[in-house]
Amino acid sequence: MDRRYESCRALLDTFSNAVFRSKVLFSDECAVYRSARDRNMVFWSKENPNFTQELEHNPQHVMIWAGMTSHYLTGPYFSDGPVNAASYSAMLETWLIPQLRDRGLLEDVWLQHDGAHFALSVRNVLN
Repeated sequence: MDRRYESCRALLDTFSNAVFRSKVLFSDECAVYRSARDRNMVFWSKENPNFTQELEHNPQHVMIWAGMTSHYLTGPYFSDGPVNAASYSAMLETWLIPQLRDRGLLEDVWLQHDGAHFALSVRNVLN
């Protein structure tokens, strides 16, 4: 909690006014499965610790990505496979960067995304 607080405080200090804060593009993605029963799940119960149920591993799904600033909503972007360095880099190059360029935001936006997208190839695209 202390590290989270310190990180939030540093971000607020960095973006000390509303004009700067409006330039942060917050983003995330989510998997949507064809059936709620087809997810990777683990069941556990005090009453029956030996209970097991086999579920499909890596079921068919669609990944949905979206981003938002205080002024814009970007997305959704749909992908029919897992999000990895190659697919994320491709999404940035072929979809997000052109979207930001069309809105005049390309040179003046801070992309906030989770640590899963830290591959060197992704950082090269963002740089």
